[in-house]
Amino acid sequence: MKTITAVLFLVAAALAQWTPDPLCPYPSYEPTRFPVPGDCTKYYECLGGTKTLLSCPDGFEFDYERQDCEAAGAVNCDPNDITTVTWAPSTDRPPCSATGDEVIYFPYEGDCTKFWECYQRNTYLHQCPAGYYWSQALGRCDVAANVDCEWD
Repeated sequence: MKTITAVLFLVAAALAQWTPDPLCPYPSYEPTRFPVPGDCTKYYECLGGTKTLLSCPDGFEFDYERQDCEAAGAVNCDPNDITTVTWAPSTDRPPCSATGDEVIYFPYEGDCTKFWECYQRNTYLHQCPAGYYWSQALGRCDVAANVDCEWD
């Protein structure tokens, strides 16, 4: 009985200290996938603030636009292109008033390839992959040709 109690205590303590991966949108109820820089066969899948490294089957590469693995010849992937969606806390952050599980996204003024994420009073600057712009209407990065960028 003491062993069960100890295990339950450790599990409860671990869950109480869990925080979302800063590279993944949170909260999220649908998976979001991002390429792994330098490896066209791998990608990260984010769901519920947890990031998981996944691999495409042999002969397939990750296609960011389709959010899936496709035949290697059908994907425009350059393993030397390390441009990808990245998250990093910014030192020049706009104010964030979001509390609880509310997430607010808004464009980065002057650069359509960037956007802000505001979560639990923290603001993070995001960078879309090469050839993509932030779409406020969709709430995600989209092919640049599909987005009306006022700073272009």
